[in-house]
Amino acid sequence: MIAALVCAVTTSTLAADSPQVSLSVSPPFATGVTVKHYRKGQDLLHDPTFHLITVAALTAYYGCFGPRVADQANSHGWKVDVFAHYSPKVVAACTTLPTPFGLKFESA
Repeated sequence: MIAALVCAVTTSTLAADSPQVSLSVSPPFATGVTVKHYRKGQDLLHDPTFHLITVAALTAYYGCFGPRVADQANSHGWKVDVFAHYSPKVVAACTTLPTPFGLKFESA
């Protein structure tokens, strides 16, 4: 299956804010879509031993293709992270290089 994810990013009011993102997911991939917002420097794991600290504010989308209650062999989850950080090199790569699954990236 080929899925097309389309997202539009607008600038946040403050650099510490997570990006304001709109993500449109095709229905087969839209099972249980959830959105989480994180600030720069936030620990994502909340674990006393391991720490995963964000280097920039981000918005994360999570979802599944098919039911979430599927067994491990048939569970197809996905995640899209959008960081509040502009990198000219990343924009150039995303807008010129071929991408998997026919995804298209556009610079704002």
